[in-house]
Amino acid sequence: MISICIPKIEYMIEESYIRNVFRLAKIGKINRYTELRLKNDKHHKRILMSIEWNKENAYLCEILKNDRCIQLVHKFPEVWKIYLAKN
Repeated sequence: MISICIPKIEYMIEESYIRNVFRLAKIGKINRYTELRLKNDKHHKRILMSIEWNKENAYLCEILKNDRCIQLVHKFPEVWKIYLAKN
């Protein structure tokens, strides 16, 4: 299981939408989901998730572990930048 972070996402986007995007992308099962408000920005939030990755997408974990980000298109042309969560 790997924890990821989407550091900045529009505040009005609902958890169900985010979960559905990950489900459709077949990334893996979301075990834990947390939303955090950004201190000085009432229009955005941060998302933290623990995910059991699908074997087909295990290479994405390696990208994250090498301090790189993944860009997930959720509504063309809009993307979310996904990083490995720092504990």
